[in-house]
Order: sequence, then structure tokens, then C-alpha cells
Amino acid sequence: MADSNDSPKNDSENTNTQTEKFVHGKLVEPYIYCARNKKKYKHYDVHFYLVINGRQVNRKKANIKGIQNARNQLKEFQRELWELRLKAKNNDRKWKDAKELAYRRIETKIKLSGTVSSELDDIKGTLEKHTKKLDEKWLSDITRVMIQDHVEALTNDKGEPLAPATKQKIFGHVTRVFNHNDWTKHNNPANGLKPHAWREVQKNRKSEVGLSHEEVYKLIEHVKKRDRQWYYIISFAFFLGARSAELYALKFENIIRDQNGKPERINIEYSWSWKKKALKRPKNGQARTVYLNKSMVELISEIEQNKSDAFFILPRVPDWKNGKASVVIRKFLVEAGIIKPVKVSKSDSKKSNHSEKDWFRFHDLRACTASLALDRNLPIKAVSEHLGHSSLRSLDYYWRKSDEKIQKAVVDSLEFDHLKQSSKVVDLVKHKKKAKKA
Repeated sequence: MADSNDSPKNDSENTNTQTEKFVHGKLVEPYIYCARNKKKYKHYDVHFYLVINGRQVNRKKANIKGIQNARNQLKEFQRELWELRLKAKNNDRKWKDAKELAYRRIETKIKLSGTVSSELDDIKGTLEKHTKKLDEKWLSDITRVMIQDHVEALTNDKGEPLAPATKQKIFGHVTRVFNHNDWTKHNNPANGLKPHAWREVQKNRKSEVGLSHEEVYKLIEHVKKRDRQWYYIISFAFFLGARSAELYALKFENIIRDQNGKPERINIEYSWSWKKKALKRPKNGQARTVYLNKSMVELISEIEQNKSDAFFILPRVPDWKNGKASVVIRKFLVEAGIIKPVKVSKSDSKKSNHSEKDWFRFHDLRACTASLALDRNLPIKAVSEHLGHSSLRSLDYYWRKSDEKIQKAVVDSLEFDHLKQSSKVVDLVKHKKKAKKA
């Protein structure tokens, strides 16, 4: 049995502040020893240990007055070390050790790729600067709320809150640390976290940025004359309400035809991974079938007559593939006179003196589909299934404020005008007398 207080390097919780030399007395109970101090009062020493990951971890405390206090101290040591053993068994690590493992795995991946990259330096610099306070936390003890609150409270050198983009970057690096420590996407507490400011901007933006039905028609007609390939892409995006990656993954084999061979529906069963350049499951993990209108049927027939690819329906436009779809669609909106040309730096892009539509993204075509469908009072469940949402709550972001006429129509529909005619009012007394005579 070792008398030292040595423990694994990653075990910082076994801090013993005892400065005197620990000398065991007579063993009176398991792990409890009888000791006497200079005044010859009876005291007890507790020494408990467990082997964790092949190393002995010790917990000691000397000169405890009373046997019951010694027993309580022993129970506390036992609970602490058994928790440590359980964490070690489940491959749990402290944040500082989890970061080191992530750094090693990222470095190995870069070496195997044979490329020179500053990715590791960027990740290491960001995490060491902004997550130092989490070093002694176990991964299993780090919650989603803890990460969000920690990052939201961070400030720069001037004491000002970090920009939303910087916070988003930190969230991404924290997510990667959990991923490299073999945490699944479902269990990763940092997965999908966004800065509060970003969420508020997006929540307000989706309801305001949507185009009207006339503006969408004007956009599509303009693109039809300017660029045929983008005309196909934008039309599919609006009518199908599909995500960009889902559109990119559409194949001719996904088209479902009627008995006459005419396109009737299209099956959206895959999404495109831009990073891995391969097919994957849609965002909600489920395939869906979308019906085609006349415009879509005509488009598909035209595309089939002039195939640019043997497998995929939509053309592989370089700007779309390189992530510049939003830039292209804003250019078309300016040319069509729907938005005004604005030239500002990225830091000024969120200022309130510009119209929300000036920052229209390709994904906002999907928001237009949802908002316009809801404006027409179509069944919510049908709209949700068309868009491929996993929950009806996702549509909350697409509701637009009703105008005064619609709100007044709701109130008027509750009026009792059809009951106010006196001829239709029944006299209950006369009705009862007639019933008795009958």
C-alpha cells in the first residue's frame, strides 16, 4: 500500500491540503487508523485508494476527531473515487485532456492528407484563449447551457462582447473537440449551438426577407431570359421548397411518372454533402415525395430534352458548387429591380439602415415557399410535409404578420348576423304548448 498522494496526471481533484507527514496508526476499521496527537487526544486517519487506469489514486486525511466523522470522510472519498473510476471506464476525460486528444487527431489527419494547413493552429489558439476556464470540467459534466452561457459571456481585449461570427467559430471548435473524443452527434452538447444574437437576427429575418408572389414571378422571368441554367435551379428551389443540398442531389431516377410516362411527383431521398462530395440522408433523416405542378412538368421535359448530365437533374453550375449561390441570386434581384445595389463591408452588413432583402440568400427561396403557402391558408401539416420538416414547430419562423383586412375578417366571421332575424327566433313557451297538444 502506497503512502504517497500520487495520482494520474489528469486527476486534479485529489488535492490534499495536509502539510504534516502522514503516519498510520493502528487499523481499527477498513481504511481508518487510530492516531494520537501531541495532546494525546484520540484522533483518526483515513486513507482510501483505488486503481484507476492502472494507477493508484489516493485520498487521505489525518487527525479527524471522532470515529463517526472518520466514517463520513471515508464515504466521501469512496464516492469520489468510484465516480472517477466510472468516468475513466466510459472514456470520459477532462476538457484539457479532451483538447489534447483532439489536437493529436487533427494533426494526424492533416499529415495523412499530405497538405500544409494552418487549421490546427487556428483551432488551438481559439480554444486555449476562450475555453481555459473549462479545463478542469469533465466532458460528461459540460452541458449545452454551460457552453452557451460561457461563450456568450466572453469579451475581447477592449471588454466588449465578441462578435456573433467569433462566437459561432468557438461553438464549431468546441463541437469538434467532442467529435474527436468519440461523442456521437446526438450526445454532443455543443452540436448546433448558435449565438443568441444570430438566432434573433434569423428569427426576424425569415419573416421579413421573403419575397411577394409577384416578386418571385418577376425574378424567375428575369432569370429565364438571362441564364437558362440558373432558371432551372431557382424554379426548382421555389416550387419544391427544397434545400440547396437536396436540389443538388436530385437524380432523374427520383422522378415518379404516371401511366402515360408524364412526370407526376419527385422523390427527395438524398442530400448532398459539400464537404465529402457524396450523397447523404436529408436533414431530418427521412425521404419525402413532392407533387409537381404544370410549370415543373414543363421544366423537367425541357431538361430531359437537353440533358447536361446523365444522372443529376439540375446542371452542375460552378458558382452553385462553390457556395456562391446567394451572391448570384442577389445579382439577379438587383438586375430585376427587386432590391437596390448596396456596396458595404462585411462589418456593416447587419446595419439597420439597409433593407432586409438586400441580404437575400439562396435558402430564402425556401422561406418564400413556406410563407406564401401559409399566406394562402393551406393546411399547416401539408406545408410542413412539403418542406420536409421534422416538426410543425419549424413553421413558426415563416409566419408573417397578417394585415388589418385579414385580422378584421377573422373578427367579422364570429358575428351572429345570421341569428339576428326575428322570424327565426323560437318562442319556447308556445313551442312547449304545441308539443303537449300533439
